[in-house]
Amino acid sequence: MTKPIDMEDVRARLAAPILGRALTDPFTLDVHHRHPRIAAITFAPGQPIGYALAASYPDWTDRTALANRLAAMRLFFGRLRDLEPELDGRCDLWLADIPEAPGLAFSGGGTANILVPDAEFVAAEGYRAFRERVAAGFVDWQARDPALFWRGTMLGDPRKRLPSWRELQRSRLCLAAAAPGEGVPLDAKFVGLPGDADRDAPGRREAEGLGLVAERVPLEAFMGYRHAVDIDGNSSAWMGLFTKLLMGCTVVKVDSALGHRQWYYDRLVPWIHVVPVSTDLHDLAGVRAWLAREPGAAEAIAARGRALAAAITFDQALLDVAPRVIAHIRARKA
Repeated sequence: MTKPIDMEDVRARLAAPILGRALTDPFTLDVHHRHPRIAAITFAPGQPIGYALAASYPDWTDRTALANRLAAMRLFFGRLRDLEPELDGRCDLWLADIPEAPGLAFSGGGTANILVPDAEFVAAEGYRAFRERVAAGFVDWQARDPALFWRGTMLGDPRKRLPSWRELQRSRLCLAAAAPGEGVPLDAKFVGLPGDADRDAPGRREAEGLGLVAERVPLEAFMGYRHAVDIDGNSSAWMGLFTKLLMGCTVVKVDSALGHRQWYYDRLVPWIHVVPVSTDLHDLAGVRAWLAREPGAAEAIAARGRALAAAITFDQALLDVAPRVIAHIRARKA
């Protein structure tokens, strides 16, 4: 079953202010009859930027989330037009977590996609307000709880191929936290989705029975810990990794099982900005022991990671990706 898109709702979302500021550049809105998670973007000199979404969607598709992501990206495409006023051509933007064909994407595992800043980063102008809160309440690394901390949802199998919830990367992390171990303490638990929509999800009640589910915590709570885990859900953790870097945590980054990357990952150097852990987590115990044994080195990694994230502002991110996006649009026009 499919339902038609509500064009007036989408138009209102695209016209809504971002961070309290109205976007004054005009735009056009149309429909296409292609993949429901693609937004088609059209540029023409002297003309409003054109946006098109699928005319209809399967019942299970969260159309509101897709429309909100496109609305956030108006800021990105408007700034792109400012950089290149004569830009002429079109591109596809994948609004879903995982791209299924070439085009612009927020995260990806191959070379077919041009990676751009995700909608969360763009909508918050590079987490501008969050950066200010962190600066105002920054907790010195030495004063923090020495544990390795993680909270997140029970995600990681978007195509429903795993035989059990226990096979999720995130589940293996939480199960490791529940078992005896040496090195820094590991505090890793699941939290529910907003509104607890996943209470009846497969494995949720079993995980609760094992003590692997906790209450949600504010994002700033991670700043109370020296070490924090970054681990994929259905895609890259998006704001999860970036904000942990901004908060000055020593980020223990679990390798992506599907090779998910974001636009700035080529700047993340293992053992310089993050502490790497393999996909199957077999070396997690050794990393915990290293963190306990080498606090000075761990603190230095946290400082370098924070400096890297601090340098990746919204404006800088735009300048970093704009040449690739513009070249992609021009190549499609040729």
